[in-house]
Order: sequence, then structure tokens, then C-alpha cells
Amino acid sequence: MSVRHGRRVREIPPELLTGPFTLAMAALVGVTARPLEGQRFRRLFRGVYVVNTVTVTVPVLAAALMLVLPEGAVVSKTAAALLFGADVRRLGDADIEVTGLRRS
Repeated sequence: MSVRHGRRVREIPPELLTGPFTLAMAALVGVTARPLEGQRFRRLFRGVYVVNTVTVTVPVLAAALMLVLPEGAVVSKTAAALLFGADVRRLGDADIEVTGLRRS
């Protein structure tokens, strides 16, 4: 544990240091919702967080989306191009689209 301003601050579990995680994933390693509201974490989407030291990039956002989108969802259009390293955006573009899913 580390101490900050006379209070004990819990270390962030290593499982949460490398990329996006859900509230449920945090709870599994002993982190409740309250610390996730603090300065050490950044909320990406409802229920999805990263530690504030993680640089939020398109691949990080895609990984975060995969935690909450239904199985079979795809990233398409501009977001897909960005994931493959092709920056085809025009100033102000930011589209992420979830299309209908086929159930087998």
C-alpha cells in the first residue's frame, strides 16, 4: 500500500494496468466502483474503464468495445480502417457503428 495525504491508497491490481476492464472484472480483483470514479481511472464507456496511465488509442477503444458489445459485433468503416493503420478520417469524423447481428 502507498500513503497519500495521510490516507492509505490501495495499489492498483496488475490485472487492471494494461488495458480496458469492466466493473465486474475490477470487482474480481477487489476493486469496487467508488475508486473507479477517482483520478487514477478513466471511464471509456458505461461500465468500462482504464487506468489513467493507459494511452487511449483506437485499438484500446476497440478492446473496450469488445468487452460490452454482443458476440458477433464488428468494427466497420473508419474505425476499422484506423485499426489497420490507415488514417482515412476527415477532421471531425468519428463513427463507430454496430450493425444487426445474425443469429445461427
